[in-house]
Amino acid sequence: AGAHLALWVGSRAKIPTNSPLFVADALRVRSVVAIAEQGDLRRQQGTLGLTCAGMATGDQVTGVPSTQRPDPFIDVSPRELLPTGTRTVSITGVYDDNWPPYVSAAWCRAALAAGDQALEMLLPDCGHFEVIDTRCKAWLTVRDVILSETSR
Repeated sequence: AGAHLALWVGSRAKIPTNSPLFVADALRVRSVVAIAEQGDLRRQQGTLGLTCAGMATGDQVTGVPSTQRPDPFIDVSPRELLPTGTRTVSITGVYDDNWPPYVSAAWCRAALAAGDQALEMLLPDCGHFEVIDTRCKAWLTVRDVILSETSR
């Protein structure tokens, strides 16, 4: 959920004004480093409860359709909010079996097609958790990317 939320914060200025999640002065984010991200909740809705130890079901992440909000993806799925004007660096371990590399590749393609900046980084010899484990060599790359993006 962390990378999804990072992408969502970067997309928040595009939330429709009729959404209960709309905020007039949404934080403007220039760059997002999304680690093992999921930016398209609609496309991956069937697998939301299967990842990260099944901590949340799809409905818990998106909400359920209602009269006031017939399409729950429209304001919680970053893919629905493209283009955002936010640069994304998407970092994924090549052996990530929670959010495999094709998920970040699809996000980057969609962001680029919408006119946003997006860079996909695949880290070798890593799964889902190694990219955030400060004891792993991959963390040095992730740390350097975060420091680089925050100094932009």
